[in-house]
Amino acid sequence: MNTLSGFPYCEIQFTKDATVFDPTAIDQLNDMLKNENVTDLLVVSHGWNNDMNDARLLYKNLIAQIAGQAGASTRKFGVLGVLWPSKKFAEKDLIAGGAASFENNDESAALQAQLKSLHGFFDDDNAATEILKKASVAAQSLEKGNTEQAQRDFVKQLALLFDNAVKKQSAANEKDINLSFTKEDPKVLLERLSYDFDEEKKATGTGGATAFEAGGQAAGLGDLFGNLISGAKNLLNYVTFYQMKERAGKVGANGLNAVLKNIRKQFPAVKLHLAGHSFGGRVVTAAAAGADEKDDLIVDTLTLLQAAFSHYGFAVNYDQHNSNGFFRRVIANKKVTGPVLITHTHNDTAVGIAYAIASRIAKQVAEGLGDANDKYGGMGGNGAQLTPETNNDFNLKVNDYHFNKGVIYNLNGDSCISNHSDICKTEVGKAILASIETT
Repeated sequence: MNTLSGFPYCEIQFTKDATVFDPTAIDQLNDMLKNENVTDLLVVSHGWNNDMNDARLLYKNLIAQIAGQAGASTRKFGVLGVLWPSKKFAEKDLIAGGAASFENNDESAALQAQLKSLHGFFDDDNAATEILKKASVAAQSLEKGNTEQAQRDFVKQLALLFDNAVKKQSAANEKDINLSFTKEDPKVLLERLSYDFDEEKKATGTGGATAFEAGGQAAGLGDLFGNLISGAKNLLNYVTFYQMKERAGKVGANGLNAVLKNIRKQFPAVKLHLAGHSFGGRVVTAAAAGADEKDDLIVDTLTLLQAAFSHYGFAVNYDQHNSNGFFRRVIANKKVTGPVLITHTHNDTAVGIAYAIASRIAKQVAEGLGDANDKYGGMGGNGAQLTPETNNDFNLKVNDYHFNKGVIYNLNGDSCISNHSDICKTEVGKAILASIETT
């Protein structure tokens, strides 16, 4: 039996359509729960990341922090690692060979490499491949002369890709997606997306850390240099972001949810503790929510670590037109019996920049880009907003936590989480264990 910091460990990998890649993994999970007498199962999910080894390293480091606090606990922990096909943004610093592959900051080569890297990533591979090929041709013309026709052709292909990836999928029902970016002049759109969002967030005081980390786990969206090629790259990143967002929801609601229900059926005494980083926060939240209001899965705790979805995800009437957050039923239907923890920090520019792009596309820029007053703010930047069950009085860097069941805790991580991936901290492990101890 594999272990992480002494805890028995197994993993389940999901395909793009949310099916279990290897059915024998279910048997291995059941054997672990039975043979190791597990009382509490930690279910962890990574975010955007196309390297499973990076995901496993994240799990190793995060579980080490939890295990480091669990010495006196009488519980028998097990760990389930969730693996799903996400995609790291193809910034030039993250493409094979690194920035040295592109002399003189060759943004044109970076855009072509980004387009090439996405072949096979989208759900409808055949249609997406043809669209990406046409987008590549348009980009070549864009690179040569930035002609109006090339701009129109590139934006048209990205609109088709967006429609195939997102618009027809369930995630398109969320109000933080703008579906009308083709209704304006392509050049104006690309120019608006050529801003250096990372620098803008620094200037407005809503961010300050680098938007991407070496070594995996998460990448940002911010290598912008003020030209149409950069705008084209960011429009492509926008489409990629929402494909991953849709897929994370599908894997959670249709894949992981079924696995957890099976555990509930066969091992009803085992407590389920869900934790997700970045888009993994969406995976585990969607798993708790299920596919519809009738879903009957109940979990014990939920922890969102710099989650990459709207800060209105659990909200009540966030638009003054009786619209609730997409995952409101997780709270309203009491699908988490224990505490819900949400780490957030304005140091997380990776989440903030993603929503800044959405703001630019929607022509809406808040006084503080991506902050709590921005319609397009992210959970990892601001915590749960307009959600009556929240407690905002907790700073992540405390020595002792006293959590209560049924409460959402926005844990301010400004003092200890320096960027989107900086979550494997003693403070995080202590908070997660304190949450578990309430159940």
